[in-house]
Amino acid sequence: MKENIERIIKQQLENYELPYDGGAWEQFSKRLDGTPSTPFYRKWWFAASIGTVLVSSATYFALTSTESTDNRVAPKTEQVASTQQETSQSAYVKNGQNQNGSTSATHVGGDYLEPEIDPTPLQVEAIPSIENFPLIELISEPETIGAEPELRPRFVKLTLPSEICLNETFVIENPNDVVVTVTYPNGRTKLIQPKQSAEIKSSKSGAIQVETGRSTELITVNEASAQLYIDVDASLLYENGIPTLKFDVSGTEQPVSWESNVVAKTSEKNHLVVHPYTEREVNVTANSTDANGCAVSETKTVTLNEIYNLMAPTGFYPSSGDSRTNQFIPLALTMRDTPFEMVIMDPNNMTVLYKTSDASQGWNGIDSRTGQLVPTGSTWLWKVVMKKPLLGEPSEYKGLITSRGK
Repeated sequence: MKENIERIIKQQLENYELPYDGGAWEQFSKRLDGTPSTPFYRKWWFAASIGTVLVSSATYFALTSTESTDNRVAPKTEQVASTQQETSQSAYVKNGQNQNGSTSATHVGGDYLEPEIDPTPLQVEAIPSIENFPLIELISEPETIGAEPELRPRFVKLTLPSEICLNETFVIENPNDVVVTVTYPNGRTKLIQPKQSAEIKSSKSGAIQVETGRSTELITVNEASAQLYIDVDASLLYENGIPTLKFDVSGTEQPVSWESNVVAKTSEKNHLVVHPYTEREVNVTANSTDANGCAVSETKTVTLNEIYNLMAPTGFYPSSGDSRTNQFIPLALTMRDTPFEMVIMDPNNMTVLYKTSDASQGWNGIDSRTGQLVPTGSTWLWKVVMKKPLLGEPSEYKGLITSRGK
């Protein structure tokens, strides 16, 4: 079709003749006689008009030809599928109108159908927000400038002490997504898994190395620079009838705290006093710090030869004229101002021979059941009940007393 149009245009241009104008010779004659001719710009305007008409016509036919070519390459599947529909609707299509009189885009007499336009809006998938991606940072190493930047996870800086003391415990928390490696001064390593924590303690001085994936940090482990010394008199003292041990510590100017297996104790600065009522072995520990704040301690153990029992004698002399030995009373009761009750009993049947609550009225050896002096060499049971025992003190004391001759 394009070739036919071009041939028609060529024929029209070749057979084109300007109409005869009778005044043309007259104008030509005037020009020969020097008469002014038609202005120059009018000639160019005429030529430009003709050129515009020719270019516009060629452009129109070229565009029409291109549009026809696009229609000819429509999918054949659509053409076949719409053939049956065109056949069934042929009775209702006439002069480009459909059944209800509206204009139809279907060409009944042609070989091709114009594809229908889908009115559904084009669905564009939303681009995910950057907030949905893992947190990363762009790292460019100075020695690799110009290379592709490397994507690495962002590390949260660990909270680490700069130095610790020997045997001091602290906790490392790992909030990152990689393992943290801890290397002790003795070469032993410990791994802290992501989102986990671990207690760190070193029994050797030196440096703990903590590798976080991006850097390595060192924690200095300091050994205590001070040493404590405990002095004590291993002999049990009886102050006011109360058992007493005294301890003194030296080696530091820092405050000292004490520990002991004895409940009854008092401390003041570098001194400790304990009252072992029932303990046969006394353990004490002094705790302090050195100039670097590192903990220092010292422990002392004292083994006693006897257990406190109100300083009671094991025998007395009822027939003696000495008032210090012819009566039985625990010596501590005469030294302590505390309420009590003492009874003397027959160990065979647990009957009471004597009872008193006065420390100045000890048992003189008379059996209250018979009114007679007990036989020499006889052994009796005594028991003291403390009405107001001190801290750590038992509420009862007991023992055996033997009646002796002169």
